[in-house]
Amino acid sequence: MSKAHEWPNRRHDVIFVMVALAVCLGVLRVAGVIDLAYQAVAHCYVGGLFGFAIAGTAPMRWWCLFLAIALTALETAAFLYTRF
Repeated sequence: MSKAHEWPNRRHDVIFVMVALAVCLGVLRVAGVIDLAYQAVAHCYVGGLFGFAIAGTAPMRWWCLFLAIALTALETAAFLYTRF
């Protein structure tokens, strides 16, 4: 089968969407959003990232792990900032 008939590698597109979603969630949290719907979406997203980091393939695994840890750290910092 020639190269013209193969599916294109979409890894970079997936990484871009994952990073864009993580940035949007982070910006919303830093902006002060504490709504329960936001928290549910953010927790599901971070949980999915950790799940993919455990079960995923090599290059994508590290992106997911990095994004999950970064969002968790941002959420912790924002929580502590609003408490003190």
